[in-house]
Amino acid sequence: MCSGTSILTSPPPTTNSKLPSFPDYQVDIKYATEHRCGVRVRGPGLTDAISNTDPLKDNLPLLHAMALNDSKEAEFTARLVNELSDKIREVLEHHPINVERAEQNLPQANVVLLRGCGVRAQVPTFAEKYNMKSFMIAPTCIIAGLGMSIGIEIVKAPGGTGDYHTDFESKGNVAVDTLANGDYDFGFLHIKAVDDAGHDKDPDLKITLLEKVDAMLKNIIERLAAAEREGKGKFSICLTGDHTTPVLSGDHSFEPVPFTISKPVLAEASLNSTSKEDAKIDHWTFSDAVTAFDEISCIKGALGRFPGSQVMGIVSQYMNKNL
Repeated sequence: MCSGTSILTSPPPTTNSKLPSFPDYQVDIKYATEHRCGVRVRGPGLTDAISNTDPLKDNLPLLHAMALNDSKEAEFTARLVNELSDKIREVLEHHPINVERAEQNLPQANVVLLRGCGVRAQVPTFAEKYNMKSFMIAPTCIIAGLGMSIGIEIVKAPGGTGDYHTDFESKGNVAVDTLANGDYDFGFLHIKAVDDAGHDKDPDLKITLLEKVDAMLKNIIERLAAAEREGKGKFSICLTGDHTTPVLSGDHSFEPVPFTISKPVLAEASLNSTSKEDAKIDHWTFSDAVTAFDEISCIKGALGRFPGSQVMGIVSQYMNKNL
């Protein structure tokens, strides 16, 4: 089975992908990352006020999309998505690969689970809201799509795949090179593999991937510190996550995630200094006594606990426009 994110928009159709009962509506499906795909339906009178077809748990039947309010648009959209779901199953069941697998009594990839129906939010771009030109390194398509929707430019790193085989070193180097070139004020580097290891309930793999992230971060910090010495700018580094994925449950959970922000020069000084004078921290630089990046340690941090909606405010103030 595959999972997908459904996106509904209203421009007139431009291709010939059609549903029998909805001939005026265009359907586009595009492969994303790993087992995911994006599904776009275009035509008038659509809404995102419908439920998923994904039961979200194994060994449960496929669901039918339901209207989440009493509007005609919700009822209409649910009918369209249910026909789309049925049509996808029909096409997949007759696909040569699935026919061959059925003959060998092997499981078939015969369903696309539709979830997360939405429309593009009409919000200010990142540059309009924060007055910073930004880029993103995010091979995971759903993350890249979110960034693109608010005007963040996508930068690709060779070997960056968004899965277990991603090239961490390449992503880190491209991030540093892009920042040091001076064309951008803000960069976002996304790592997906650690989350996947949590979903797969594989603690050994998760530890291995975290060690690769640690090595990537060490390289980023050292290279940004060197770029500062060379006069290529002043930099800040923020490290955090969007949610926890414990290997015990294999699913997202509600615990607070750790958050840290620092200057790469300070990190370098604390690691390599030979005297108190070399390692001193400027009085204007906000700091605390936390020296480890994990949920328990960060509870003691000076920033305390705060909602995700405050992250960019904290980052912007700490950067102080890199002065």
